[in-house]
Amino acid sequence: MAEKKTGRTAPKKPEPKARTQTAKKKPAAKKAPESFGRATKAQIAELAGYSYQQLYNINKGLPEDEKIFSEGADGKCDLAAFVQRWTAYNVKTELEKMDDLNQIKARHETVKTRKTELEVYRMEGMLVDASDVKRMWADVAGTVTQNMLHIPNSLCHVLQGIEDAEVIKSILDAEIRKTLENIADAPIPWDEWKETEGEEEDGDDGNG
Repeated sequence: MAEKKTGRTAPKKPEPKARTQTAKKKPAAKKAPESFGRATKAQIAELAGYSYQQLYNINKGLPEDEKIFSEGADGKCDLAAFVQRWTAYNVKTELEKMDDLNQIKARHETVKTRKTELEVYRMEGMLVDASDVKRMWADVAGTVTQNMLHIPNSLCHVLQGIEDAEVIKSILDAEIRKTLENIADAPIPWDEWKETEGEEEDGDDGNG
């Protein structure tokens, strides 16, 4: 059977509205303040992680063309100039430290070399310890003293009864010269003395 047509038409379903995506607006960039790139010394010290006094003392000791603070009429300093000079100062300081370290190492090597040379000289008998020499000359001085003090005893009987001063003087002069010449001609028992010293040192080591 044929369907009957009516004058009514079925209502159309409303079409879904298309979703419109709106782009999020980026926040406007903040304008740099007019004083951007300049700061007070105290602000710079805070940014650098130092106290103002520390940077002041550093700046005070630098030449005029290397000073880290370049203060303008407004009482503020240029940050770019500070960074540049502060970097140069630190690089220079580190290089100086390296130079000092190299000098210390060089001096240390020189001392080691000199010590080795002196040890060789000592082993060859060309060098003796200063304390050994002092002790040896103390013994020599003791010998001289004893010989000189013996002169009055040896001459007292000779000079007895002599009234002529010139004769007495001549006798004394001759005896003194004779004594000094004997001392000068006597060989210094260095080897024996060193052996004695060595025995004493060995005894000290054994007791220790």
